[in-house]
Amino acid sequence: MLTLRNVTKIYSSKHGSSTKALCDVTLDFPDTGMVFLLGRSGSGKSTMLNIIGGLDTPTEGELIVDGRSSRTFWETDLDSYRNTYVGFVFQEYNLMDGYTVGRNVSLALDLQGRRGAAERVDDILRRVGLADRFGNTFARRYPGELSGGQKQRVAIARALVKDPKIILADEPTGALDFRTGEQLYELLKQLSADKLVIVVTHDEDAARKYGDRIIELADGEVASDTGPQPEERDNGDGAAFVASRLPLRRTLAMGLAGFAARPIRLIVSVLLSVVALAAFGIVVTVATVNETDIILGSMYERDMRMLTVRGSYAEDTPEIVEEYIGVPPMRVYSPANMNIHISTDAYVPMDSFSLGLLCTGEIPYFAELDPDYGEGDARLTPDDRFEDASLCRLPEKEGEIAITDLQASMFMEFGYRGADGRITEISCPDDLIGKTLVRGTETGLDETVYTICGVYSTEIDREDVEAFDYIYNDEEEDYYASYYTEGIGYSIMSYAFVAKGESASDGVFGGMIKMSGDADRDAAFLHGLEYSEGGRNYEIRITTPISIFMSPPMAFRTYGAVPCAIVAAIMAVFSILLMASSLTASLNMKSRKLGVLRALGAGKPDIFAICLVESVAVALLEMILTSVAVPIMCAAFNSIFYVSLLFFGVGAFFAVFGLCFGSAALSTVLPVAKLMRKKPVDIIAGR
Repeated sequence: MLTLRNVTKIYSSKHGSSTKALCDVTLDFPDTGMVFLLGRSGSGKSTMLNIIGGLDTPTEGELIVDGRSSRTFWETDLDSYRNTYVGFVFQEYNLMDGYTVGRNVSLALDLQGRRGAAERVDDILRRVGLADRFGNTFARRYPGELSGGQKQRVAIARALVKDPKIILADEPTGALDFRTGEQLYELLKQLSADKLVIVVTHDEDAARKYGDRIIELADGEVASDTGPQPEERDNGDGAAFVASRLPLRRTLAMGLAGFAARPIRLIVSVLLSVVALAAFGIVVTVATVNETDIILGSMYERDMRMLTVRGSYAEDTPEIVEEYIGVPPMRVYSPANMNIHISTDAYVPMDSFSLGLLCTGEIPYFAELDPDYGEGDARLTPDDRFEDASLCRLPEKEGEIAITDLQASMFMEFGYRGADGRITEISCPDDLIGKTLVRGTETGLDETVYTICGVYSTEIDREDVEAFDYIYNDEEEDYYASYYTEGIGYSIMSYAFVAKGESASDGVFGGMIKMSGDADRDAAFLHGLEYSEGGRNYEIRITTPISIFMSPPMAFRTYGAVPCAIVAAIMAVFSILLMASSLTASLNMKSRKLGVLRALGAGKPDIFAICLVESVAVALLEMILTSVAVPIMCAAFNSIFYVSLLFFGVGAFFAVFGLCFGSAALSTVLPVAKLMRKKPVDIIAGR
């Protein structure tokens, strides 16, 4: 059944020297019986036992199992050989402290994928004497509750439960008292009736008393052998090995067991990693801010719809916009001559500091309406403060103008000052219909007079944004104005609506449209206006009443791109190092247990799976905490401003996800691969 043929084992040291542990050993073992290997320390007996058990491989020669030579073995065959043919009884027991006796014993069955473990485990425990006088087994006890002799019996039960053909015991009584040792030898002797039991020991008396055969080694050679001489055997394929199949539930349990062993270290490592990952997530979030998406999102949060589209346009942009909204967009331009200064018509008291968004100094931009489309063009909503809404209409000819509700609010607050200097009280938008506004020129000549024909809503909640606005005094112009309304550039607050054909309409820089109400459709439409052609990038820029608040992240991204990239790289490296440090420490703590699992027959995939469970669990925990931390940080940043400047979007999420799980995989695969290159015996010995 089992033969060592011309086996030589040479160990090489780090300094280049070598030692022969075995030298051209040839032995033939019976199918059953109790064989003792004797010899002084360093004689080669433990090396022989490890080669027989598949924990080590010979430098030369072969191990023949049921006619199958180890020269034909793949490494997976050695795992399967240990899983099928061999049961180990270690001197130091090598039990899993966190497992009950029952789970320690059933682990061998789990690796074989066998069911019905509980009943078989109880039978084996009774067979090895691990039951009380009432017949209750020790299956629910933990190794820490047992004596040394009882622990060794558990190790024997673990070796015996999978019904191996060979039981290998390395100094099984070395840590036991004489009486307990005698009991264990008696047990092993009973088992040798139908199995081959090979025992390494220094105890010559026990060998003579219990051994069917005694092999003595000296300097790596067989010094004496009381058994028969070896017989020639054919190298066939008679051995049938069973590959390990560790169940998922056991893989998960063993992978997560490391958490309980080092909770403080785990908590500290996870928290530090979350800080690094959150910082990385914020940097990536800022770097991937899309101005269009954020502006649209903030508009829809506040039920705003009007915006201006401007920038590098394709020739067919007007047609695209018209197809989207059903009509051509309003053309927006800045008059060639001076703007309309509302402060020349409305008196603003110098002691009024609660004006908020009601203050605007001038009307700098016009939105030109096509009379063929009328209100369908603008899709504007009349000011809801009209008592008679029929008075409100859009301009139909030159010289007519429609203003916004914000501009009308100034007149309602402070009154309308006519050409004669008299101030008329304005109680509602109805009172403004028919009133005139004057646009001056740079030379002071050719003033243009506009008659107000309508007042339309900007769809802005003034109370919502008032906290972000303040009033300043322009001493040169002698009027008060709102920082908010003055700084928003081309937003609807700064527009008035005029009829098509104004003389200054040659300065068109964009088009005003009203969004559909479907944020996704609107975003797709706006992004669709951007394209590249002939080496040029055609980009669009949208402007709304909240555009000014995009300045901080845009400036941060523009001027801080390089620092942000450096910070992101540092945080990424720091996170990877933390993950690697934590998982490597965990691997070092449980490497001996992993070596024992290999000795029991677990394959490399089983070990990788166990370690990956822990790393994935850590990564998942860090990802969950980071996914909570980054939005909180974004919300804190956003609370300073009027719009949601930062949000943990898909891009940032997957960047953090990739870093988190990528570093977990990297921190697991490389160290475990390095560990798995070692032989099981070296892993157990910590070499």
